[in-house]
Amino acid sequence: MADLRGMRKQYHFWPGTLGRDAWDVDRLIELASGLPVEPVPLDSIAEIDSPYWFDADRPPTVRRLSAWSSSMLAVSTRSIRSTQSSWARTVA
Repeated sequence: MADLRGMRKQYHFWPGTLGRDAWDVDRLIELASGLPVEPVPLDSIAEIDSPYWFDADRPPTVRRLSAWSSSMLAVSTRSIRSTQSSWARTVA
């Protein structure tokens, strides 16, 4: 299992039939740890061209974009490399 201690708790939210569905990302990583890794072209991901993290109630202000960028920069690259290595081992 990847060392995710350097990352804040993550959830994935998506519109559902009764409001927003939420997935615990740590749990998704745990459940997917034995699955093969497959390359996915970025063009095949529709959300990449959408205001995914924002909506009418939370517009993408400069402050929000700055805060989001700061959170991305704060991620430990050691955690990312550990996660990538863990995923790579599942298909080796």
